Amino acid sequence: HTNATRVRNVFSVYAKKNQTIHIHDKPIIRKYKRFNVKQKKVRISVYASDEEDPKVVKNKPCAKTTVVFPPNSTDLSIVVELYFSDTKIRVWAYPESDPENKKEMELDYEYS
Repeated sequence: HTNATRVRNVFSVYAKKNQTIHIHDKPIIRKYKRFNVKQKKVRISVYASDEEDPKVVKNKPCAKTTVVFPPNSTDLSIVVELYFSDTKIRVWAYPESDPENKKEMELDYEYS
């Protein structure tokens, strides 16, 4: 065995192609975990795809941010929220125990 980091369940679907989402629906919320408490930052990226069931990333992210955990935080969870109830899709990410540290991700709708 090597000291390589392995990952699984890297992708989460927020909405599938042709799925109807009403503007008055609640935000779609997903939780993720950092590897351990020594990891002080976690990079979050949002991708879009025209495929029905994508398995790999082919395009650059349409949004990204870095979630920074407060000093001495023992929380492992990161919350990502997608809101479709505005004139544009809004994405927020933050440590679960620190919602005051909520950061909005800037979406680039011109992905290719």
